[in-house]
Amino acid sequence: MLAAAGAGQEPAHRHPSASRRARAPRRPAAQHEPGDTEGGSSGCGSLCPRGVGGWEREPLPLRLAEGQLPVSPVLPALGQGAQAGHRGPGREHRGEGSRSGRQKKERQYWGSDLQLPEIPFEDIMYNDESMYKWLCTLKKVGIVLLTGAATRQGELVKLGHRIGFLRLTFYGPTWQVQDKADANNVAYTTAKLCFHTDYPVLQHPPGVQFLHCIKQTAAGGESVVVDGFHVSNKLKEQNPQAHQILSSTAVDYTDVGVDYCDFAVQCKQRIIDVDSRGQAVRINYNNATRDTVFDIPAEKVRPFYAALKEFDDLLNSAEHKFAYKLKPGDIVTFDNWRVLHGRQSYQSGSEVTRHLEGAYADWDVVMSRLRLLRKSVLNRD
Repeated sequence: MLAAAGAGQEPAHRHPSASRRARAPRRPAAQHEPGDTEGGSSGCGSLCPRGVGGWEREPLPLRLAEGQLPVSPVLPALGQGAQAGHRGPGREHRGEGSRSGRQKKERQYWGSDLQLPEIPFEDIMYNDESMYKWLCTLKKVGIVLLTGAATRQGELVKLGHRIGFLRLTFYGPTWQVQDKADANNVAYTTAKLCFHTDYPVLQHPPGVQFLHCIKQTAAGGESVVVDGFHVSNKLKEQNPQAHQILSSTAVDYTDVGVDYCDFAVQCKQRIIDVDSRGQAVRINYNNATRDTVFDIPAEKVRPFYAALKEFDDLLNSAEHKFAYKLKPGDIVTFDNWRVLHGRQSYQSGSEVTRHLEGAYADWDVVMSRLRLLRKSVLNRD
């Protein structure tokens, strides 16, 4: 949910041993069964829309100081190098060639009518079938809400271990979204956040984002999301020229500051990244880190901004955006390459009134876990 250091957007180390076998941890006997959690799936044991209701590595032999969180092995923030022809979360997710027909079937587009899928967090942690359904739905719909997590820091580290490992960025392996003095990011204030994707300033932006609500303000602070792929399709239908401009013009992004470490990153990205068939595979849009430098011919500047305004108007239209409010214990998980997110403003106080913990994972890691779960749950490759 990071908007950018010094600009404004919401926004590990040892690789796991190859000899460790994938398995789901045993559920502690004293804990309740899936579906019994508050705000859960009403006992259905599967994904339910809001309003209607494995695997984990063996613990590493580490000694942690009191209050210190374990950090899972993570991929470096840079040097991922998006390879040509490998545009999406595995070829099964945004593949090309012979799988072009499957792509349309796998995506479920949505607008303000979204029925936000829900599943209890504990089911994800202790049941491979539930985890498989979660990742399949995340791939298809682009967003899933996990409910009933503990209201303390560290739950996302556990979730990262369940998948494989989290993505390390310049904001750390996890980061705390709350009102901060001398904030280096608009997300760390009480201000409104406009629709954005995280980290287009990186050559390979994080694929999946997790936001865990630990504390929620009484008034304001609602979350808003929009299906960027759906809006991209709408733009292409109503103004093909505008779509062509946004999918072919390289935009400069920059981010400079200090957090997990000091950083000065720059990148060029197209607002709408498409594959060889012209299908959107990633949205790269964050005004907070969009550079003041715009290296295009002068005669193309006005057409670009006209196209960008039309895209932005579609993102913010009532028919496309979906609003909801996270409750303490909720973890929203979404496709950062597809779903743009934002936040309504809220009042600051003498104490922290709203606290989310955030983290990222790469689609390569998520798709790896999904393939392994498909084999173990469905007994097929």
